[in-house]
Amino acid sequence: AHFLVAAANYLGKRILLIDKELDFVETKRKIVRRCLYGVDINPLAVELAKMSLWLDTLSKDHALSFLATHLKKGNLMIGAAREEMESGEFTTKVGSKKNKKTLRDGQTTLGFDDYSKTKFREFVKKYAAFETMSDDDASAVKMKINDERKTRGRDTDYDKLKYLLDIQISKFYGKEIPYWLDLRAKIGKKDFPDSKDKDWEEVRKIADKEKFFHYDLEFPQVFCDLEGNQLENPGFDVILGNPPYGVKYEGEYFERFELGSKESYGFFMKRSLNLLKKGGIFSMVVSDTWRTIRTHRPFREFLLKFKFNRFIKLSRYAFKSPCTRNIDAFTIICEIEKTPSNGSSYTYYDFWGVHPLNATEYFTHLLNYAKYTKEKDDWPFDVKRTYRYKIKQELISKCEWLPVFDGSEKLFMFLDKDAPKSEVEI
Repeated sequence: AHFLVAAANYLGKRILLIDKELDFVETKRKIVRRCLYGVDINPLAVELAKMSLWLDTLSKDHALSFLATHLKKGNLMIGAAREEMESGEFTTKVGSKKNKKTLRDGQTTLGFDDYSKTKFREFVKKYAAFETMSDDDASAVKMKINDERKTRGRDTDYDKLKYLLDIQISKFYGKEIPYWLDLRAKIGKKDFPDSKDKDWEEVRKIADKEKFFHYDLEFPQVFCDLEGNQLENPGFDVILGNPPYGVKYEGEYFERFELGSKESYGFFMKRSLNLLKKGGIFSMVVSDTWRTIRTHRPFREFLLKFKFNRFIKLSRYAFKSPCTRNIDAFTIICEIEKTPSNGSSYTYYDFWGVHPLNATEYFTHLLNYAKYTKEKDDWPFDVKRTYRYKIKQELISKCEWLPVFDGSEKLFMFLDKDAPKSEVEI
């Protein structure tokens, strides 16, 4: 919820710089209703996020905003992509290195052809209506809540489309439906099975357990036009977050990401970048081990396709506080733009020497400065504690004569043959 509340306040302030006559709270209400989306595997976290946004945009003249179509529960890591199903094969390989295979159905799968395409379009039109319906008074909000629940109920178009999407993923979890193409052709007809069908129940049980989340179906307004067709440039403008680290993701489904390492945060980063529109911005607080550990090399190569804007190296105690367990992590804030890198350079801020709890005001000032500083600007801070670097965006070659490989940006410069050696101290 902190990210969403902060985003609403940031955007609201930026809009008021353009039009100072606008009401700040009302502006934030519109931002929350139209621009912000969230997914969490924990249902309680979703409800707390709604509560936080309601409290931040509370107005005596309006009812609480309708957020059911924007904040949802689910596992953002596990879901089927529309283009994968339209092509009839997954875009990456699955299986062990010795037994790689491409999943293929031999013909178009869920390309939403025929009845399935019609049903998907009808669903999008119906679901898109929630975006334009008024929710200024309590009765209107109550009506929208009831209508949205009916739209997503058992044996609805949503439920049937979700079944077809769930089938694409359930095969990785031990339940394959060989006749699913027949189901696609039957959707909308009387001979489509009802939700009490044995196979459907088994697939649903897996989907509920793993919390499958299909973005095209859950947030169609982000990926489709009002007619249900995929947008020319689908996806989110910005994705923010702080994914879990230290968790291993294993199994055939996750092998299709082809990351090398099984660290959870890498999967979140790749999944998020794939959900961005072209030109979108990714920014997350993650472990910085992806920059140096050998098993993360395939992931580094994937990231180098995009433009790095800035990285902010945090103190290893950035997330240590009296109210939590002892957290000791090497973390970094990454800001990456989904555009080709074209051999560009990025800005690296080293705040490693600043403890955010012991020097909160100074740390906040550093972060604010890093948001707006330009390369030509002087660096007005103590260089023994913090510094700013300009780094060329590329993989660096392994240096055999160094016994220890350190992720320090000073060492990155030291290994760069083009770096001015007078500026390097290790």
